[in-house]
Amino acid sequence: MKKINGIFLLVQIVAVFLVSWLFAIGLALLAYNDNAVITGLMIWLWLTMPLVAFFYVAGANGITGLIARRTMKKNAEAQQFGKCSTFINNDPFTLGSMITIGEYTGRVAYVSYQNPFMFQVAQAREITDITSGYMPGSFNTTRYVYFQFYYKNKKIRIPTYTARRMHHISCLKEEISQADAFRDILINAQKESIKNLPFE
Repeated sequence: MKKINGIFLLVQIVAVFLVSWLFAIGLALLAYNDNAVITGLMIWLWLTMPLVAFFYVAGANGITGLIARRTMKKNAEAQQFGKCSTFINNDPFTLGSMITIGEYTGRVAYVSYQNPFMFQVAQAREITDITSGYMPGSFNTTRYVYFQFYYKNKKIRIPTYTARRMHHISCLKEEISQADAFRDILINAQKESIKNLPFE
């Protein structure tokens, strides 16, 4: 399953460059500087570029997530997924993603926020090594809780919790339970997918 579309990523990078450059030139002109281009370049390098890039990265999931959710909803309905369980990861500073699991059809749909126009589907019987867990830190702490699986030897990991600071796992019971729940839903979907295999 493809997480990143190179062209889509390039468009975002170019947009950040252009917006930050326009802001820099605008600020230079407002300062009534005779050499607006050189002043704008300095403002761009030291102020607007870092600021625009930071705020875009922080808010990118909110922007690309709108496209991803529309892609998921439209295609899941068109392909008649039926009763589904859906998890959305849109935490800031993470690669946002959505996963929808057809509980009776045994199908798994995945849409990455950096590949938001692509609706990717697999039969649950085609995925392997379904697990959940957290990245352990000192004194029984963590800042990352997840469930994951492998599809065609490629790891797909979806976090249920991310943070920049460590937290004791006793404070993250809900997030750990959620990761375990989606692990179990995937395992059950895998069983349904195997049951739905056509007889030869």
